[in-house]
Amino acid sequence: VHRAIVQSGGSATTVMSEAENYKDAVRPGHKHSSREVICNLLIGDGIAADREAAKAYQDEMSNEEIADYLSGKSSREMFRAYEPVAMGMISMPQVFRDGTVLPKGDPMTLFGDRAGYNPVPVILGTNRDENKLFMAMNPEHVGILGVRDQEYYDLIAGYVSQGWKATGADEIAVVLRKTQGASVYVYRFDWDEEPSILGSDMGKVVGAGHGLEIAFVFNEFDAGLRGLDLFFYSDENEPGRKALADDMSSYWAEFAYTGSPGRGRDGNQTEWTAWDNAARGDKFIIFDTPEGGGIRMSSDAVRLADLKKRIRAETRFKSQQKQCETYVWMFGMQEEWDSEAYENLG
Repeated sequence: VHRAIVQSGGSATTVMSEAENYKDAVRPGHKHSSREVICNLLIGDGIAADREAAKAYQDEMSNEEIADYLSGKSSREMFRAYEPVAMGMISMPQVFRDGTVLPKGDPMTLFGDRAGYNPVPVILGTNRDENKLFMAMNPEHVGILGVRDQEYYDLIAGYVSQGWKATGADEIAVVLRKTQGASVYVYRFDWDEEPSILGSDMGKVVGAGHGLEIAFVFNEFDAGLRGLDLFFYSDENEPGRKALADDMSSYWAEFAYTGSPGRGRDGNQTEWTAWDNAARGDKFIIFDTPEGGGIRMSSDAVRLADLKKRIRAETRFKSQQKQCETYVWMFGMQEEWDSEAYENLG
């Protein structure tokens, strides 16, 4: 691998105990660990009456018997063993620190050591309104007439999306910049010029939501959204998005060629410089049309420590429960979960 581009990613990984163990083990597993999923399957098949019986039955099975049992399951049967959440997605252990494919160590610690990973030029980035795409599917926030409370909707989406920016881009960039020098590039995608559908402004409902940058990167708006394109693309926003896609795809191509996005392939774009750890240094590029401020560099990084202070002091949440839910959404996948800070929220 000579270059790496990570769009809306992160460094969260799963230790093997969380991936495999029962949820009530000394080292607890995830609620959808492999052991717990097998319990669900055994109960679903009528082999065990309840979880305790399923545990006892499973503990008597050899690895070969478990493998044969799972191999006999269809994909539909496997999915039924999980509890889907927003948009039908599944909460489950993933990206395993098994010591074979991935190292067992904490990724952020490994990133601080040139021998701990493959230090190549890298682009990291997130979208300004990442979580609005998921919140838009939640009837608590969005009804048939649109967003129920726009100010409150923006409050929650803002915090969670900034948490994603911190964990998926900015915090990683700080460490990588120290380790591998000026070969780390960060972006934020801000385009939110979607049309109104049945009186509902999709720019406010979804905005610069998760995944919307992909069409701009590949400069291809006619594939990949499975019929949802009518919610995002219109004749009115075509000139602006096409021009922005020309620029973004040019940066991505130049990075593939040279390891630096620079001024794009033709050299005419705004210069995208490397992340600078200096307090007032430019850190990332913002992608938007001229109506939204254009393509420009910014020094407005998001750091986890500052974000945690802000949400602890936030008074606009309608309940302590909602404040806590938002905190978990932002920080629940972190390596160092702060239980005391969480328990004292609000």
